[in-house]
Amino acid sequence: MLVGSYADDQQTISAVDFLEQPLPLARDVFGEGTIRRDTVERIVKILKDFRAALSELGIPDGMPNRVVATNIIAESSNRDAVLNRVQIACGISVEPLDDGEMTRLIYMQSQALLKSVKSLSNKNTLVVHVGPGNTRVLYFSNGNIAQYSSYRLGSFRAYQAIQKSQAKGKALLSMLQQQTRASIDSILFDYQNQQIDQMLVIGHEMQFISPHLSAANSEGITPPELRSFLSKIADMGADKRVKKYHLDYAHADSLIAAVKINSRLAEAFKAERVFIPSDDYETELLANLPNSTNFTVRFQQVVRQSAISIASRYKIDLNHAKLVESLSTTIFDKLAPLHNLGAKERLLLSTAAILHETGNLISASSHHKHSYYIIRHSEIFGLSSKDIEIAGLIARYHRHSMPKPSHEGYKELSRENRMLVSKLAAILRVADALDRTHAQRIQDIDIKLSNQRMRISITTQRDIAIEQLALKEKADLFRDIYGLDASLEAQPPKQF
Repeated sequence: MLVGSYADDQQTISAVDFLEQPLPLARDVFGEGTIRRDTVERIVKILKDFRAALSELGIPDGMPNRVVATNIIAESSNRDAVLNRVQIACGISVEPLDDGEMTRLIYMQSQALLKSVKSLSNKNTLVVHVGPGNTRVLYFSNGNIAQYSSYRLGSFRAYQAIQKSQAKGKALLSMLQQQTRASIDSILFDYQNQQIDQMLVIGHEMQFISPHLSAANSEGITPPELRSFLSKIADMGADKRVKKYHLDYAHADSLIAAVKINSRLAEAFKAERVFIPSDDYETELLANLPNSTNFTVRFQQVVRQSAISIASRYKIDLNHAKLVESLSTTIFDKLAPLHNLGAKERLLLSTAAILHETGNLISASSHHKHSYYIIRHSEIFGLSSKDIEIAGLIARYHRHSMPKPSHEGYKELSRENRMLVSKLAAILRVADALDRTHAQRIQDIDIKLSNQRMRISITTQRDIAIEQLALKEKADLFRDIYGLDASLEAQPPKQF
C-alpha cells in the first residue's frame, strides 16, 4: 500500500508511507489454479491492517482511494469468490487490473526510466518486464516506442512448472531453459529485425536484486556478468538465497527464473549493457496508478501507431484508413453533446477506423466480419481485451448489417457496451461512406446540426453523387442512434 501526496502539478505523487506484506498469490494461481482458503483469509487480514493504518493517518474511514488486484487473479478459478469475500469482510471493492492498464503502467514506468538514464534516451532500447505470469517487451527507438508484445512467460509460472524437481545449479538452469524455450524463441523472432543496443530490465525480482549487481543502475552490466550472477544463485539453496538477499521463500525461487529469462534475452540480442534500476518496483507502479486510466494525447498517439502497424501488416489502403479515421473523429467531436463520450471512446473509434478493412486480405465480400476476427485476436498496445473486442465490433458494423442481439461478440456485451458499439459504429459508417471511392475526394468537412439533421458540407466543384448515395445507404444506424438524418452538400469555392 502506497500513501502519497500530490505535488503542485497534481500529477506527480510523492510517497509518504509504503506498507508491504508477502502473499503467496502467484504460487497458488500457477501451482494449483485456484487461490487457497488460507491465502484468501491472509488477504482479508492484510487489507484490514492497511485500513487501520490509514485510519491512524487520519484518512476518513480508513478507506483507500483505489484498490487493485494483479492481473494474474484472472487465471484463478475462484476469482469471483475471493473478491466477494474481500468485499464482505473488509468493505473494499477490489478492481482486477486488466492487461491494457497493466501495459500502460509498464509503459509509464519505462518512459520515466529512459528519461532518467541519459545513456538510454538516444539508444535503441529493449525494455523487458518479467512479471509473475507474463512478460512484456517494449522496444524504444530514440525514446519513442516502436514495437510492443506480451508473452505467457513469467517468473512464477516458469518456476512452478519445475519446482518439484528439487534441482540445483546447472540441472536447474537446464530445466528452466527447456521450460521457457518456446516463449523466448517467440520474443527473439518478433524482434529479430530490430537494432538493440541496450536492455532495460524492470520487475520485482530484478529491481530488488539490483543493489547486489555491480553498477546495475548507473552504468549497467554486461550479459556475461548477468550470466555469472545467475550461475551463483542457482548453486545456492533456497535458505541461503533468503538469508543473503533478504527475500521471502517464494521470491527466492522466482528470482532464478526472472534472471534466467533476462540473461537469455540479453545474450541472444547481443545487448551491450543491461540496466536494472534500483528503484522500488511496487512503489513506482502504485505511484502511477492514479494517472494510468488517463488517455493522454501522447498515449493515444502510441495506441494509434500500434493500430497502424497492424493495418500495414494486412496490406490495407492506409490513405483510406487514415482519412476515415480523421472524418470519424471530426464527427465524434461535433456530436459530443449527444453521445457524452470521452477520450477513451474516441480512441476506440480511431482504432476501429484504422483497422476496419483489415479483413480484405481474407475476403472482400465479407471483410467486415473478418476485420472483427483479426482485430479481436490482435494485440493493440495499451488496450485491454475488452477494449479490443469493442473496437473489433465497431469495425464489424461499418457496413452491411446493423448490430443484432444474436451476433457473436455483441450478444455477450453489457447493455452499456452494446450502446457504445452502436454509437461509434454509426459514426464510422458515415465516415466510411464519405470516402466510398477511396480517392480521398472529401477531406475538409464542415458540420452543422439543426432541425434533426446533420449537414456535412465541403467546398468543391467536383461531382459528389457517389458519396451522397453511399451516405444515404449507410446512415441508417446513425439516424436510429442519434435521431438525425445525415446529408452531404457541395459548396462552390468562393470567388475573389
